[in-house]
Amino acid sequence: VDTYEDLVQLVSTHAIVFISHQWLALDHPDPDGIQYNEMVQACHQICELKAVGTHHMYVFLDFFSIPQNNMSSRLAAINTLGVFSSVAPFFVVVAPDAIHKDTQASVNK
Repeated sequence: VDTYEDLVQLVSTHAIVFISHQWLALDHPDPDGIQYNEMVQACHQICELKAVGTHHMYVFLDFFSIPQNNMSSRLAAINTLGVFSSVAPFFVVVAPDAIHKDTQASVNK
């Protein structure tokens, strides 16, 4: 997706899910797979609700949708979050009860 028009076209033909989630460690968003199962379940529920096959669903998830190593690319991608989240027909927040692996803080609040 290079332009806003490309994004609008994609949204018109596919189920687009924007997933917001907690980072449960400093170097990995979900080191124990706690949130992954919730994400998969949400995507399957949307597919069932909208009678859409999983092959017609696109998922925007920061860990694999935003470059993590190149800071200038990362910042450029972060600047597009408002556009992607506002155009995506489905916005899912994944925030199960969990403990941050490094700080031991509860992150479900």
